[in-house]
Amino acid sequence: MIKHNACEFLLSCALPEQLPEANLQEVVLVGKSNVGKSSLINALCQRKNLAYVGSAPGKTTMINFYEINNHWHLVDVPGYGYAKLSKKELARIDALMSAYFHSERNIVGMIIIVDARRDISELDDMMIDIAAHLEIPYLLVFSKIDKIRRNKLAQLKIKYVNQPVAFFSALQPVGIPAILDKIYDWIQA
Repeated sequence: MIKHNACEFLLSCALPEQLPEANLQEVVLVGKSNVGKSSLINALCQRKNLAYVGSAPGKTTMINFYEINNHWHLVDVPGYGYAKLSKKELARIDALMSAYFHSERNIVGMIIIVDARRDISELDDMMIDIAAHLEIPYLLVFSKIDKIRRNKLAQLKIKYVNQPVAFFSALQPVGIPAILDKIYDWIQA
């Protein structure tokens, strides 16, 4: 488990030129807007307010870097699939994301967070394809499992038995040890 005092917010980047030097390994969190990325960050770091948890989707419009154990970065990128932004803002986010993923980053793993109530979307599939293309190992994390019935959870486990997958609830909290095990596998590889 990560100790809460070993996690700190490092910086937010709105533009590609603001990206920090890629001197540490990075685990990047991706997912649709309002899928629970901030809740996962807070749960992983055992902190309630390290990452802002908004009630409305689309609040993360910058890339946020968190330094963990002075050893690696947890990177929260803007959520996808939320269209209540101006075309100019969407273009800025697209350029930022492209710069992040196509620069010489030391990305050792990608956590693709999916709302368990919605299942995998085309945009989630696109992120799986990007991870494969960039040769980044990934983990599918189904969030909000406290909001689905047990039979739906069992169906998800059967459906994705051959995928790298974990199940997460911020309320219960469930899934953190499995997610941390995968992160540490990536970091130590």
